[in-house]
Amino acid sequence: KFIDASKVKRYVGVDLNEAMLEEARKKLPQLPFDARVVRSDGHALPFSDASFDTVVGSLCLCAMEHPGKALREMLRVCRPGGKVLLVEAGIAEKPIVRWGQRQLGVVPNPTHEWEFAYRDDNDVLALLRACEGLKVDKVQTRGMGNWYLVWASHSDSE
Repeated sequence: KFIDASKVKRYVGVDLNEAMLEEARKKLPQLPFDARVVRSDGHALPFSDASFDTVVGSLCLCAMEHPGKALREMLRVCRPGGKVLLVEAGIAEKPIVRWGQRQLGVVPNPTHEWEFAYRDDNDVLALLRACEGLKVDKVQTRGMGNWYLVWASHSDSE
């Protein structure tokens, strides 16, 4: 399982877009745990260091101007030993597919960011490797290898 919802005690959602937060607010009363949403930039989260046991991002890094900085910020608010779980789109893991993406002009698609609100050319594995203090526990790919499920943890133990 990517995440066991029965173990969630509290939830804080973050988005910079107020319209997205309004949609999320409509769903909060239905949740079986305490939940709230906060308007904030993912490059500078308004939380103290080590505030969360688990940080979950769904199409976050591919929507950020500086994905490496956003990933470091996710790690900063995650407690030592805590989990960072991601669902991200990016360039394919397999070299032959990556080559095909580039040759066919599929990636990067300059209109993709405006049409779908995320970038399709992040090198997800390179971002993970470059994030000091992040231990990648497991990566699964989907599609043609350009969709990533990432299980990672804060490598600093308490």
